[in-house]
Amino acid sequence: MMFKKVKFRFPFTRFERELLTELDIAPAQFHPNSWAFVRAYQIICAHLGHPASVDVFLYLFEAKNPGDRLWVSLNGVAGRPILSIFKQSYKDWKGKFVRVCCNDQGPSLLDGFPLYWVNKGRKEASFRKARGPEKMVDLDRDLCVFWKRVASSNVVLPTSAIIAYEFLERQLDVHIGSFLSSLSLYLYRPAFALTMLF
Repeated sequence: MMFKKVKFRFPFTRFERELLTELDIAPAQFHPNSWAFVRAYQIICAHLGHPASVDVFLYLFEAKNPGDRLWVSLNGVAGRPILSIFKQSYKDWKGKFVRVCCNDQGPSLLDGFPLYWVNKGRKEASFRKARGPEKMVDLDRDLCVFWKRVASSNVVLPTSAIIAYEFLERQLDVHIGSFLSSLSLYLYRPAFALTMLF
């Protein structure tokens, strides 16, 4: 399911490794919908010419650990939803695993985050609150303003379509550009001056 539908693949990107390290969880602890958010966010950033930033991502999403369960899910922060749910219901996903080994060409690919399920040891549902932009670098603060404008305009991008059309530029333009163009936010190519959007 993760490889076929969400199109998850190895090796992890730098963003994925940094996010797993920041949350201190194993890859298999992430709910499939959460991986879909991670994948779609990276695709959108690449399409818009934005850097994929863990700080910005954790401004848009907060990590939750429901009850005593070891798995972790990401939820859009209230007032900042930018991506739709990939799938409403999953069954038996926690019992399916793959074994991954590093070879001599990439011995550090799995460094940083734990390779085992981690008990966060917290009773509250939310263990990683949404991040504020106050201490972020200037570019990340600007990106937070950009995404806040998108969210405040009630624009929710279709996660499943974005993942499905990852390598189809014209289709991504349809699913991303059609939303942002209506907000006068379509000046997003890599050479753009971000401050022009605000």
